[in-house]
Amino acid sequence: MLSGDSNVFADLDSFTYDGHDNDVLAANICGPHAPADSSPPMITPTVSGTLGNNDWYTSNVNVSWDVSDSESDVSSSTGCSVISITSDQAATTYTCSATSAGGTDSKSVTIKRDASAPTLAPSVSPNPVLLNGTATASANASDVTSGLASQSCSAVNTSSVGAAKTVGCTATDNAGNIANANATYAVTYKFSSFASPVDGNGVLNVAKAGQSIPLKWRLVDANNAPVTTLTSVTMTVVSLSCSTGTTTDAIEVYTAGSSGLQNLGDGYYQFNWKSPTTYANSCKTLTLTLSDGTVYTALFQFKK
Repeated sequence: MLSGDSNVFADLDSFTYDGHDNDVLAANICGPHAPADSSPPMITPTVSGTLGNNDWYTSNVNVSWDVSDSESDVSSSTGCSVISITSDQAATTYTCSATSAGGTDSKSVTIKRDASAPTLAPSVSPNPVLLNGTATASANASDVTSGLASQSCSAVNTSSVGAAKTVGCTATDNAGNIANANATYAVTYKFSSFASPVDGNGVLNVAKAGQSIPLKWRLVDANNAPVTTLTSVTMTVVSLSCSTGTTTDAIEVYTAGSSGLQNLGDGYYQFNWKSPTTYANSCKTLTLTLSDGTVYTALFQFKK
């Protein structure tokens, strides 16, 4: 028989008893053991970064993994190191796999990164555009990673002349990045060329040095309405080679008085150019610059 406390086996999971002739007792006692691991490791991914639109990240992204198993040790893992994504990329999947006595499991995350704003190459057409005319601005945007969500430009203002006007354009990509840029354009008068007695278009006007030469022209807008608001022009003169073979035309009419701009009404203007007597026996290029920045030239050969 067994002697002692009858509860000696109370905390044992199992035991064996082998009795012979009721005289000899052999007891082989097996102690407690841990239950088998029934589940694989738990994997929890953590993603840090600035999330934009449509699941796109718009900053650097870090991916880390928490791998644990409460029932047994994690014996191996693959792809579970910290991942840093510092360049733009299309959708890319990262996977962490881990194994313990309870088996193998894996978790995946997919990261899209676009931290770059769209690129704009804005333009205006036509350019230049006539005063009070119609023109359209285009953003001409592109985005190589997430693609464009929208692009637009403001209306082109042609109500006044100018050589360096601007119109704003904007573009947004699918990640939510926004870019802005300006298109530059010019608004000009419609110039009807020089009128008699001066010829343009490369004709060499033959004139007497020292005389006042009347330069005449007309300005209208895109709708052929007369422009009556011109108040000043710039006139410059440079030397020209009197080459042979150039078409010539004599100035038949001169005017009195010194140089100056006259508004004749209905879009007609006249500038009286007093040529110096020292121009005799030389050729000159006269350049007329209007307030819209446009330039027109006339060629002259001066005689005594």
